[in-house]
Amino acid sequence: MTKPASKYWIGPFTSLQRMLRWSFLPGGLFLWVVRHGPVPVVVVSLGLLLSALATFLPGRATVGADGLLLRWLFLRRFVPFTIMEHVAVQSMVSRNKDGSPNVSGYRVEIETSEGPDVNVDTGRNPRELFDVLVAARRSRHVREHGAFDPRALRAEGDDEKAWLGRLRALADRVQSFRVDAPSTEELLAIVDDATLDEEARAGAAVVLGARSDDEAKARLRVAKEATASPKLRVVLDAAADGQEEDVERALTDIGGEARKAAR
Repeated sequence: MTKPASKYWIGPFTSLQRMLRWSFLPGGLFLWVVRHGPVPVVVVSLGLLLSALATFLPGRATVGADGLLLRWLFLRRFVPFTIMEHVAVQSMVSRNKDGSPNVSGYRVEIETSEGPDVNVDTGRNPRELFDVLVAARRSRHVREHGAFDPRALRAEGDDEKAWLGRLRALADRVQSFRVDAPSTEELLAIVDDATLDEEARAGAAVVLGARSDDEAKARLRVAKEATASPKLRVVLDAAADGQEEDVERALTDIGGEARKAAR
């Protein structure tokens, strides 16, 4: 069953919209208009109206199964998932009079392989649009290329340092929401899947633990309480606490056990 597209109100998303916001505001232009009669006054008044529209009239973002459509007045831009290289949330910070930082809002930044990159102002609540966008982009990738293979999380004969290095590299890709990296939900499903071997489940836990995601770490603690394997419980506990030395020690135990079984 096809999921309906998700729609959101957004702030400015194009350079033209931002240009309209500020182009006609300088006081020097106003003085020039006063000296040159009514026609320039009409022109600049129209510009000021467009500037006000760009400031206060929100746009619309629609996340479908194939990409992101951005709309504002007569402007349209469709950004297919196939050209999205990277998606991130950034805070928009200004300075107060005393020099302290003030977060005025957030924007979703999209790097593309074709055309200009996209910055979508999302106000104070960027997570909903961001999460839906990332999930839809990942779902398309899974449909085209298949689900993430849990075997990629196993040691596969590597020593503990090499194994941990691969898991950290994968965690970086997950953290930066690369489309070919597994989602948090996919990794949690691997951790919870008792039919998988301990290496894969431990690897998934380490990748999740490397992220600054309190909810994922809480889920790791829940998974630990549902696990009987002493070695896997140690990995889950160490990953949830983010203690790298404990993680490496725990992986040593599981990796060594797996190598013994393979002989």
